[in-house]
Amino acid sequence: MPFYLTTELEFFVVLINQDQVSSLGNAPIIVSNISTGDEYQAESDVDGYVSFNNLMLGNYQVKIDQQFLTDKGLQAEVAGFEFNSPLKGGFILLPNIELSRSESGEIGANKLLKIDLDDDNYAPILKLKTTN
Repeated sequence: MPFYLTTELEFFVVLINQDQVSSLGNAPIIVSNISTGDEYQAESDVDGYVSFNNLMLGNYQVKIDQQFLTDKGLQAEVAGFEFNSPLKGGFILLPNIELSRSESGEIGANKLLKIDLDDDNYAPILKLKTTN
């Protein structure tokens, strides 16, 4: 029986209105494994929380659905993130996806922010001991 180390990721989708930040539920999120072509979809919950479990090794893109931004008249500086899932599997905490109402008429977002995993945003499933 094969044994796979998978990755879990989580983040929030928030709406920024002037100086106030509120959670945004029902925001459709797409996760694509660029390495395999696999694609997964979910929506943020009532608290804006999004999680994906059991992601296999690969180069991933995580982004908010562009049609949702258009339909709701929203914009974002960053539409999502790109990262490489680690060989050791683990838990990844991504930054929030921050949306705002478009006052300039510009709707949507295209920029994907490259995320480098470190101790602040990643915890491995396995911690390997080294011996001297």
